[in-house]
Amino acid sequence: MGDVGSTTIGFIIGVLILYDSTTFHKLGIWLLLTLPFWFDATFTLLRRFFRGEKFMQAHRKHLFQRAVRSGLSHMQVTLLLLSINIFILGLVLIFHNILWIAVLLSSILMGVIVYIIEKRVSFDT
Repeated sequence: MGDVGSTTIGFIIGVLILYDSTTFHKLGIWLLLTLPFWFDATFTLLRRFFRGEKFMQAHRKHLFQRAVRSGLSHMQVTLLLLSINIFILGLVLIFHNILWIAVLLSSILMGVIVYIIEKRVSFDT
């Protein structure tokens, strides 16, 4: 999709989230539903920043890129991301009134995914 397409879609989704988020609880739900996307971007940028890398320079260090380099096909990575989103949606639906449980379980899931990808392809490569 590239930077232009992903930035445009991200902006549109962000505007829709702000438009719909009349309460902090609703904002939390939206943040959980978009967790894989902003987690990957934030995790990668922070990691590059603390390593002293030029974080505006082109790179291939995002989790989904490293997953492909680890041997997964683009289809497998897409299905994995879809599965993660469906799982998080399920958590939000189940724990709608006690959102902190969904946040905790989603955070554990993202940590496990980072650990697995880190074992397969180093951040340095």
